[in-house]
Formats: sequence, C-alpha cells, structure tokens
Amino acid sequence: MLPSRILKSLIEESNISYVDLEKKTGISKSALQRYASGTTKKIPINVVESLAAALDVLPSFIMGWDESRNTKKESTPREELIQEINAMLDKVPDDKLAKVRVALLSTIDVTS
Repeated sequence: MLPSRILKSLIEESNISYVDLEKKTGISKSALQRYASGTTKKIPINVVESLAAALDVLPSFIMGWDESRNTKKESTPREELIQEINAMLDKVPDDKLAKVRVALLSTIDVTS
C-alpha cells in the first residue's frame, strides 16, 4: 500500500485532526493534507519519523515496509529501572535534585 494511503487511514483511525497533528509534529496542516492525499508523492524521512511518533507506529509501517505497527519493544531490566528512576525523578522539585543525586551516588558503588 502507498504511504499516503497508510497515513490517511492512520489519521482517520486515530480520530486526530490535521490541526492537532500539526501541533504534535510541527508539520503544517496543508503539508499533512498533501501527504495524506498523495498530492505530494515523496515524503521526507524526517517527516515520516515525526508522523510515526505522533501516530504511535513505526516509520517502516507508514512506508509500507513493515506490517507491524508496534512501536513497543521488550525492555531490558536496565531500561525498566531507568524508566522507574526517571518517573520518580519527575516528581522531585528542581531545588531537591542535587540532594537526590548525592544520595544516589553515595548508595551505589559503580567501581565494582
């Protein structure tokens, strides 16, 4: 299937307006409409990547190279820990981050 058709169906399925998609991607509404209608035949890769991120699919899915829409991959234990720590740090006020850093570094021996 052509990328323009895939893009158009993704936009319709997600019930996102071109205006909202423009806000999420920074790509003008008129350009988005041209990509989805097929008026613009070649979609730049950076545009495909932005659209894929906004529509929660793989860029290769938009291009028609991959049947899987899935953007989620299996996380390693390290990645899961980093995500948990980041979620906790998001709740820490900026003025307390230095104290958190000292506390973390004092409890972790990174040399062994």
